[in-house]
Amino acid sequence: MAGQLVDGIYDPKRDVYYFTDSTQVRVFSLTQGAWLASIPIPAPQNAYGPQRLYGLGLSPDGSKLAISDPGAIAIYIVNPDQPSSIQSFPFAAQIGYYAASEEPSGVAITNNGTVYFATFDLDGDGGSGYLYSLNSSTGIVSMVNGQSGDPYLPTEGDDPDGRLAITADGSRVYFNDDGELGWVDTASGYFVAPDVNGSILGNGSYELVLCANQVRLFTDGLFNDSNLEAFGVQTLNVAESVDADYLYGAALSADGTLLFQPADQAIDVFDGNTGSFRARVSLPVPLSPNFRALVSNNRDSRLVAITGSNGNGIAVIDLNSIPEPAPLTYQADAVSAHLPTSHRRITPSAIAGAVKARNAFSVVPGIHRRRSPLFPSLSHAQSMVQAPAQTREQSLSTALETKH
Repeated sequence: MAGQLVDGIYDPKRDVYYFTDSTQVRVFSLTQGAWLASIPIPAPQNAYGPQRLYGLGLSPDGSKLAISDPGAIAIYIVNPDQPSSIQSFPFAAQIGYYAASEEPSGVAITNNGTVYFATFDLDGDGGSGYLYSLNSSTGIVSMVNGQSGDPYLPTEGDDPDGRLAITADGSRVYFNDDGELGWVDTASGYFVAPDVNGSILGNGSYELVLCANQVRLFTDGLFNDSNLEAFGVQTLNVAESVDADYLYGAALSADGTLLFQPADQAIDVFDGNTGSFRARVSLPVPLSPNFRALVSNNRDSRLVAITGSNGNGIAVIDLNSIPEPAPLTYQADAVSAHLPTSHRRITPSAIAGAVKARNAFSVVPGIHRRRSPLFPSLSHAQSMVQAPAQTREQSLSTALETKH
């Protein structure tokens, strides 16, 4: 196809996949084996710059599709049953002085229309916070804060790979801010950062994957339970580590027992219980480095991959023939014995020891990004329309007060 796909998500209610292109959402039906009519997203009034649709989020009930636009610095909400009904929320004027520091990337949306979005700092001045929320009823954008201790999450710099995951009941939105893990309690609007793992692996990754049954997440080389307590560490054999070249956009099997890690032209398969390497699947096409390489249907191990160095196609990859690992008896025994969570997880010191042992024999490469043509189009911080001076001054004053 002629386009630059960035993010993708599966819609189980309508059995279609959505993909973000520059100014439209592409729609693909695997059942029909064809592209369907796209959803054009009109540029909003008072856009900060040219559009570049980016992250996608679907509400748990499937009634709302959220889209981030770091080009226009805007959030859009679409009703998939009425795709011509589009709500646009350009928010640069609310951010003011820090507009170029709060470009939205990954998004999540609740059933009531509250949008949470990660941000990145395009002009490199540090900006303010990493995580924001949009009240779609009022159009007000606010920084997501912690109840105590952490007033805000630090910005992730110019890396636009921040991603979020919402639970099936909409009660939590998980985030990974460069190894700082946590979730937003959507009832209160505050974030919780338990700091059970910290950033021990030090890969500098923003990877975050929640499996369909909600019992485990994969974050920055760690396999975690729903409370972000680690029980496995991603580990490669020496031979496979030599030419491993990982990209963002990993996927978990429906029950989380297999992790599919995209590479430049392969998919490495890891044990979702322990993190050990199981298989490498070579591909005849390169996978996209833009944002998300693999899109799961959350039902089995059939994946749709975004392909090409610029994200100009998709491929259907069926990995259902790969056997899932057997359950670990010691994990099952601990759960059946109703041991406290602290007795079932790997402690931070044990994780550190496991990582040292792993790195003594092999190295799991950090996920990286190769700059593609879509990123220069976002470098508009100096040339685009700025927010009114009064708004900028007010926003700067507010941001400085928040920081101090």
